[in-house]
Amino acid sequence: MDENLRILMLEDNRDDVELICHELKKSGTKFSSKCVETKEAFVRELKEDVPHVVLADYSLPSFNGLEAFRDLRSLNHIIPFILVTGSLSETLVVQCLKEGMDDYIQKDRLARLPPAIKSALEKKNIEREKEKAVALLRQQLDEVERINRLMVARELKMGDLKVENKKLKLRISELEKQLAKES
Repeated sequence: MDENLRILMLEDNRDDVELICHELKKSGTKFSSKCVETKEAFVRELKEDVPHVVLADYSLPSFNGLEAFRDLRSLNHIIPFILVTGSLSETLVVQCLKEGMDDYIQKDRLARLPPAIKSALEKKNIEREKEKAVALLRQQLDEVERINRLMVARELKMGDLKVENKKLKLRISELEKQLAKES
């Protein structure tokens, strides 16, 4: 994590924001952060200044971390989303991870946060590279299909030309016979 990370925090407790920042600084992570509390502010930040990573509390006054994650995904951003929250039922944690969140960190175990961010960033880089490769393969497949269509069209045209050529040869032969009879 050598570059300066842009972190978007979705958190309504300023003390928790300070604890998260303290833990990241303690680990040597270079970062800048913005903190929002509402869905509107969260979505606006995702649209205006796409962060490298999102750290979100689950329980917020106006919405929750799972809704925030869905908002992130609806914008098609491939960025890590890590839930940083107090205790959460195992069922909710499993649901969040199944939906695609990158990690879940309890606020009383923030020492796990820096390595979790690093791991999630690496995972998302691989995911982006995979998407690029898939897009390139699709582009190449489209080009192969285009070339195949051209080749088929050419073969059809060649077939048509062969038929026309046979007709012309037959017509020439008929004209030669007709000329021979007239002479």
